[in-house]
Amino acid sequence: MTENKMKELIKSIGTGPKGSRGLSRDEAFEACQLILSGSATPAQIGGFLLALRTKGETSSEMEGFLLALQSFLKIPPSATPLKALDLGCPYDGHSRSPGLWIPAAILASRAGLPIVLHGYQDLPAKFGVGLIPLWKNLGLSVSRPENALSDLEKNSIVCLSQEDITPELARMAPIRRELGLRSLFNTVEKALNPMNVSHLAIGYFHETILPAMESMVRAAHPHAKVTFVGGQEGSIGLFTHRATKIVPVNSIPDLVPEFLPPVNEKVEPITVPPTTEAYTLYYHELIKNPLHPHRKALIWQAATLLMMGGLTSQMGEALSLIGDPGKGIDW
Repeated sequence: MTENKMKELIKSIGTGPKGSRGLSRDEAFEACQLILSGSATPAQIGGFLLALRTKGETSSEMEGFLLALQSFLKIPPSATPLKALDLGCPYDGHSRSPGLWIPAAILASRAGLPIVLHGYQDLPAKFGVGLIPLWKNLGLSVSRPENALSDLEKNSIVCLSQEDITPELARMAPIRRELGLRSLFNTVEKALNPMNVSHLAIGYFHETILPAMESMVRAAHPHAKVTFVGGQEGSIGLFTHRATKIVPVNSIPDLVPEFLPPVNEKVEPITVPPTTEAYTLYYHELIKNPLHPHRKALIWQAATLLMMGGLTSQMGEALSLIGDPGKGIDW
């Protein structure tokens, strides 16, 4: 029966320009559950994801997938949103620039803003340097689901792996790697908000997808304050040489973009080979050297996180809260 149902769903979205249709939220929810529960075959999963990408994902399909993925979370949801900032960055990592959002998150957490990071590794379409191996290579601990809340209370920052919080999706990684393309999972996994926090910053790459993403996060996180960030490689990382577009999600129907200017001393990104080791070395140099050319940009990025997390609405106050440790920053 489940095999026939998956075939029906594939047929709905994969019969070509004239015969295909979008799935309802309930149908997308069921499709995601069939995929993650192991009821769908690898061939069906690959065919479904490819057909969905070719057709183009709708807001109802995004909503259904995200709501279904939430049902597989291994972290017990809190009754009310936690006061923290969730950083929804692409799980396929960075392949052109390390970005500053990881060390900036550490600085922002030490300035009083609890922060939740989550990710994985070696995923398409970029197959870039992923958060989890980089975090571990920095000598930092990935939190287990059962310890996430206590770790957040203790350290003001937690990093969670898809392998622990949604292992069913992590088991889809070989199929996703074989396809080699971005799929709907790339969009929904970064909007998961695994600890049900009050503020979200979610990276995006293509502006055309924003209305559907807005509908998705409103359905899944109706009480959260969300900011979409068109940062480096679709992350929340700010550009160091030009303004970064952000789009706050609020009560009005239109998505009105704003622009975060770069730090006053505009600098081009430093060329770093896309390896975990090279990115780790870059972060250590950035943290330890107060004269690093990206040091002020790091402070600027951390300050913007304080604003996105609701700790302050003024850049001057945010910069004051971050400060600038002159002798380097201890991990």
